[in-house]
Formats: sequence, C-alpha cells, structure tokens
Amino acid sequence: MRPLTLLTFLLLMMHNPLSTAADSTLGKTESILGVERIGPEIHFHVVSNGCTTANSFILKQDNNDGVLSLTLQRLKPDFCKRMPMRFTVSYNVTSLLDSQDNNEESKARKPVELLINNPLKSMSEPVRRRQ
Repeated sequence: MRPLTLLTFLLLMMHNPLSTAADSTLGKTESILGVERIGPEIHFHVVSNGCTTANSFILKQDNNDGVLSLTLQRLKPDFCKRMPMRFTVSYNVTSLLDSQDNNEESKARKPVELLINNPLKSMSEPVRRRQ
C-alpha cells in the first residue's frame, strides 16, 4: 500500500498548477524593448521588475549561410514587485561569431547578417499602482 501512496503523491506533484505556472516561462522567447549593436557588442533591452540579472537569460544562436540568428530566452522569471524598468543584457558578437567558425577559411571576417527573433514590446502600457 505504501508504494502506491508514494506513486500517487509523485503524480499529483507533476500536475500541480503551482509548479507548472513557475516553469511555464522557462526557456521562453523574451519580448524585448529594443536591440542595438555598439562596436563588438549587441545589447538587448528588456523589462525588469527588480530581480532580473544577466544570468536570467540565455542567447540561442544558429548560423546558416552567413546569417547569425539570435533568440534571447528567459531562464528565470522575475516575480519582484518593483515598478517595471528597462534592463540591458549584453553579449559580445565577436565571440559569438568565433564560436560558430571552426575552420581557418571562415576565420577571415566575412560580412554576417544578424537576425533577431524576439518580438518587440512597448513600455507605454499602464503601470499597475500599489493599493
């Protein structure tokens, strides 16, 4: 009877709405306020509620025929209650290109087109005020 109780508990935990709500944002494509390239770095501007750090994101990349496709994904949700603000996450484009190029032929710098896959978001939405 005891193994059945343990199995039931595990199944209930897997379908717990509280655990799936927190995990549903993990690895999701982040909506960005903007993106800019300054020198060798690319800067993604995102919304933070106070707990966002650079480690909250991962940059997925794919290089096909001279097009470097980048997607910023959020790993850690920001549940803080601060007024939303702009937060900048930066990556070095040169190191991204070097990680994609393995042979000596492609080490010679060729023009590369950057494709950003993230949707744009506006901060003009009304801000919730504390009651």
